[in-house]
Formats: sequence, structure tokens, C-alpha cells
Amino acid sequence: MGDLVHGNIMAGACRRRPINIPEARVLLLYPIRFEPMYRRYLWGGRRLATVLGKSLGDGDDFAESWEVVDHGADQSRVAAGPLRGNTLRELVSDRGQELFGRHAPQPQFPLLFKFLDAQQNLSVQVHPDNQQAAKLDPPDLGKSEAWIILHAEPGSVIYAGLKRGFDRAALEREVDRNTTALCLHRFEPKVGDCIFIPAGTVHALGAGLVVAVLLAIVFGLDLAVGFPFHRVSKVMDIGCVVCAAALGYISWMTLKEQK
Repeated sequence: MGDLVHGNIMAGACRRRPINIPEARVLLLYPIRFEPMYRRYLWGGRRLATVLGKSLGDGDDFAESWEVVDHGADQSRVAAGPLRGNTLRELVSDRGQELFGRHAPQPQFPLLFKFLDAQQNLSVQVHPDNQQAAKLDPPDLGKSEAWIILHAEPGSVIYAGLKRGFDRAALEREVDRNTTALCLHRFEPKVGDCIFIPAGTVHALGAGLVVAVLLAIVFGLDLAVGFPFHRVSKVMDIGCVVCAAALGYISWMTLKEQK
């Protein structure tokens, strides 16, 4: 699990300069280890250290450890070796042939990998697919993700999808009543489970879970497109609208008009 925890990917052990290598050439690759980027939120804890062995500072609100990321100013940096200090975006730009082979060039590294420690229920979220996200201003890409369960406290649950029979009116009613969870399909995962969350699927992580998260693309990383379980405020109204839109209950034109 060492490579998983430390965010390794493969890159060429070459001098740092743009290269043009024929596809037929066999490259000698070495493991690239990135420095983790920690995110601290109210719902975090200390299990990134107790479960995954990470070295954390003081505090009990360590929520996320970003292991591999290439998104704007959020950049993984190589921790050791000849490419130490290089950002992932620099590797994509200068070493694209080595990273992607026949799929080069790419504008950015297309995956984000991180660990989450959910000490509390996370907000209910829905991410748009590519077609829906293209209608945003500015346009963006959709977002699918997969979770691997690394630790689960007894009784911890995952929420994924709406229960049969819950339509727009039912969802709106339960949101108004602060009983959103009644609409959501839930189950208890076990360590080792892999759960795929396609774009457009309403979802939430329950309290007591530590998960590895692989995002198929990077979309609105700091945008909570959703609403909390037990409170709804005016600040979150736009989140509720976006959730409804991604669920297909209202059109993106309606969303644009309300903005």
C-alpha cells in the first residue's frame, strides 16, 4: 500500500527539458513520489495519521490529503529524485510523451487522487456530467469518481442515489423539512469495497469512513455542489439549485436565469 499512500506515478528519469521520443522506444521509468497537500475542514480528524500513518501537525481537523493533483494553483510537487521540486503540470508539459505515451499531449493530468477522513456526515452532493457542465459559465467538465474504503467504523454508511419513488417534489419537501437523508439510498460498506459514483449521482459519505478517492477529471474542487443533511440556509440555496439541475429536475437555462 506504500505507493498508494504516498501518491506515486511513473515518469521518466531524464534531464528536465522538453523531449520528443518515438512511441516505439522503450523508456526506463522510475517511481515519482509527490508531497501530500493537506486540507483542513470541520469534518476532518486524525485518522490520516492513525489509519494511514501520515505525519500531521497539531489539530484534529485534517480532512483530506491530496496525493496527485494538477488543477490551477493546486499542484503536486515531486518529493525526491532528479525531478524533485517539479510540479505535476510541469511534468505534463515537459514530459507528456513519457507520462501519456500515445495519448500525449494532454492539457493537464486527468486524474486527482486523495484520501478523506470523514468524522461527520459530508454534504449531499451531485456533480454534473460533461454535457451539463459545458453549459456552465464558464464552461467546465463533468466529474465522476470512485471510492475505495480503507476504514469503516461500525454502522458507517454511504449514501448513493435516490430511493425509488422520490421525485423532484418529494426531494424538495424533505430538503425543506431538513430530512434529506430520507430520500437517499444508503448501505454499510466494508473495508476493501470500491464504489463508483458516476456524474449525476446524488451522494454523500457518512461519518466514520476513511476512503481513497479517484476523480476521473477535476471539476470545481472547492465547490460544495450540494446541501447539508440537517440544515438549509440561504447561503446554500444555489447549491440546492445546482443539485436539482444535475439530477435532471430543472434545466440549465432555468439555473442560468436564477443566477
